[in-house]
Amino acid sequence: ISSIPLDKQVLWPGRCQMVTYMDTTLYLDGAHTPLSIDACIHWWQLMKAFDTRKKILIFYCSHERNPISLLKPLSIQPWDAVYFIPHLKHMRPSRIPVKTAYEYIQDANYPIIPTTELKSPPKQSWSETLGQLWQILKNNNTTEVYTHWNIEQALQHI
Repeated sequence: ISSIPLDKQVLWPGRCQMVTYMDTTLYLDGAHTPLSIDACIHWWQLMKAFDTRKKILIFYCSHERNPISLLKPLSIQPWDAVYFIPHLKHMRPSRIPVKTAYEYIQDANYPIIPTTELKSPPKQSWSETLGQLWQILKNNNTTEVYTHWNIEQALQHI
């Protein structure tokens, strides 16, 4: 067994990782639970404290996760734009049904007045559902929301 501490041997890309892309610093974190989202936000706030450039969130979670529990703490941060990207491959098979934004809002007992649009059957992509939940959590503020972009398109647009 090596005498080097385990944390010095392991590289975990996407966990509190900073990457330079063109003239932008990307702050990457693969947070996927409410606790890890909170840790990610704390890290990001420390790292971005003196950065005056635009704050852009690129987000994905699978439909097996509770998107409201992940998006709610992110929604109170000062983002200029948010990109909800699809999974790199098509959605994997799952026994868990994909819910509509309205069903997530109902399950969370979130205080909004349901609209016809929210009650309609899910004729939208998962990225659009995440975007709709974001708009509800942000009370339709002026954050730019993009839902039809893959990761490459989002990075080019930034």
